[in-house]
Amino acid sequence: MNRAARFYETVLDLKLDQMSDPTDQSMEMRSFPGNMEGFGTSGTLVKMEGMNAGGSNVTVYFGCEDCAVEERRVEAAGEK
Repeated sequence: MNRAARFYETVLDLKLDQMSDPTDQSMEMRSFPGNMEGFGTSGTLVKMEGMNAGGSNVTVYFGCEDCAVEERRVEAAGEK
């Protein structure tokens, strides 16, 4: 969770918020900032037992002026 949160915070230049587990089932959650006055949805990173990270279980949509700006941050976040 910490690695994923750092990656998205670095690439998207934002801060994820820690969320409490609404089910009391040991889920770890971090939410993306939202804007109720704007378009789109925010989103949440969720870590829970029995669900492995990676693979094809993630789709990320984000708005920006120029994707090259975020792309340049990927390597700084430790990825390719």
